[in-house]
Amino acid sequence: GKYDKCREFLFFSFFFFSFEFESMLYSVDRLPRHEVAESGVEFLLIQVTDYVLSGKRGVRVVGRKGMEDGMDEEDLSTEAMSEARGRLEAMGFDVGQRLVERLSMDMGKLDGELEIIKYVCKDFWEQVFKKQVDALKTNHKGLYVLQDDHFRWLRYASESGGRQRRGLTLEDYALFPGGLIWGALQRLGLRCSVTVDVSRPPKAFFSVQIRTVTEAKTGM
Repeated sequence: GKYDKCREFLFFSFFFFSFEFESMLYSVDRLPRHEVAESGVEFLLIQVTDYVLSGKRGVRVVGRKGMEDGMDEEDLSTEAMSEARGRLEAMGFDVGQRLVERLSMDMGKLDGELEIIKYVCKDFWEQVFKKQVDALKTNHKGLYVLQDDHFRWLRYASESGGRQRRGLTLEDYALFPGGLIWGALQRLGLRCSVTVDVSRPPKAFFSVQIRTVTEAKTGM
């Protein structure tokens, strides 16, 4: 409802502000690189994911006298959980589009899909994740795999035992970053899909599948 949308908007706003603040610390040489600032975005990512995918929503509980006793919790259905995952990925997509638009503001138009991929692997990755990708592989048929050997945005999620208690997987915490990369690529003009493999933490593999003209027109 409106309450959930409002909370998601606040999460999005805080995330974007946290990223901007962290980037400012990195861009000003005289300011120290505080560990708190560096990890702020990562902890916020955990909180956003926990909220959207925790499988809990408040439900009013009515007592025997017809009085509201307070709030209980209700598990999300399988369908609702699938929708929640899509919503989380879409939030990342939105952030990715906004970030790459700002970061590439003074840059000329990139020529072709390989130039776009290289820009994301180097400049964009360094701005967002404070390092470049460790490896880039392609099958020369529209599939690119971006490998990050120490993906910093999942380091606290992978160390947390709380995610198992909440029924979440490490893949759930990769939905937002995957959506972010997808949004950045789309904003740069690359029609594609992005999936993330985090089965070997701290490594993360972002598979970018370029969509053909026919697929893009049909919405596949």
